[in-house]
Amino acid sequence: MQITKKDVQAVIGTVKKAVAHRAKDAQLVTLSSDGTTLTVSHANGTYWLASSTPLAVTGEPLAVTVDADVVKVLSKMRGTITLTVDANKLIAQDTHGTTIIPAKSFVPQAHDWQTLATVPAAALIEPLAQVIFAASTNQAVPALANVLMQFGSNGIRATATNGAVIAHAHYASERLPNATLLIPAAGVQTLVDLAPSGEIHIYTDATHTVRLIFGNTTMDLTLFDIKKYPPALLVQDKQGVPILNVSRKALKTALDRIALAYGDGDARTVRLVLADGTAKLIAAATSRVDYTLGAAQGEHDMLLHFDAFVAAVKASPDEDFTLLARENGLIMLGAMAQYTLATVREVVKNGRFT
Repeated sequence: MQITKKDVQAVIGTVKKAVAHRAKDAQLVTLSSDGTTLTVSHANGTYWLASSTPLAVTGEPLAVTVDADVVKVLSKMRGTITLTVDANKLIAQDTHGTTIIPAKSFVPQAHDWQTLATVPAAALIEPLAQVIFAASTNQAVPALANVLMQFGSNGIRATATNGAVIAHAHYASERLPNATLLIPAAGVQTLVDLAPSGEIHIYTDATHTVRLIFGNTTMDLTLFDIKKYPPALLVQDKQGVPILNVSRKALKTALDRIALAYGDGDARTVRLVLADGTAKLIAAATSRVDYTLGAAQGEHDMLLHFDAFVAAVKASPDEDFTLLARENGLIMLGAMAQYTLATVREVVKNGRFT
């Protein structure tokens, strides 16, 4: 069969982003065609992603699975590309030469899909984008290397935590069927990077997999066992004492100034001090760098993880926050998202600060 550079670009771009996220793992790409449509799919053990495009030139049917390096090979080819499968290998030819890629064995898992919901892309992508930074990268605690998605009467809520911060984001919508999904962070990051628009069709099945279809792309994600997730994180905790109303602009300005106090190798922590009716952020590395946030209530002195604070402010969709003091932490409460920061030397265990 023959494909044009335009055909390749239409589908390779989607799969290329997914391949980049899992560069250290063995990965497979399947090319299939009924002669009129080309589908390129990618599997890496965490998720399966496929993108399809109509062919400019009708050709022979094709089906072959090869190493993910085929993405780079096809991306570099020019003009019209001829693809042939012969004796367990894929032969790709253009005007500059021929590349032979050994075929691999791949048997896709069978599924019995049940419709969960169809939602605007923003309803899924926005809350995921606002919490993904907080998903843990610590392989010793695999349950936290996921993002919790909850569907229900109030819309969609996303939750993630790495021990230094708990991130919650909510997208209000019409009533949705009740469902709780624990999605691997690697798959969530790829989905956010793809930035789909329009509608997303969501399906589930009994094999603990969720399927998302948007535009010409299909994505299957293997879910983590929800029974292994801290049960306290299934409920959003807003218990705290209000101490300060502050804008995102003020927090960003304060944190940008505090960042100047840190050098390479410094412990990046920041103190939030409330005294004499005023709230200040103070660089823990040197008390000579501080920023006054404004009038505040009560007296507090808490040491926070600087990078987690910065990431929360950056990820939040809100322009204004209410800060609430709680035992062993600080809550940044906005209209659409909430971030609970643990004080330094405190960690999240079973969904609670200890």
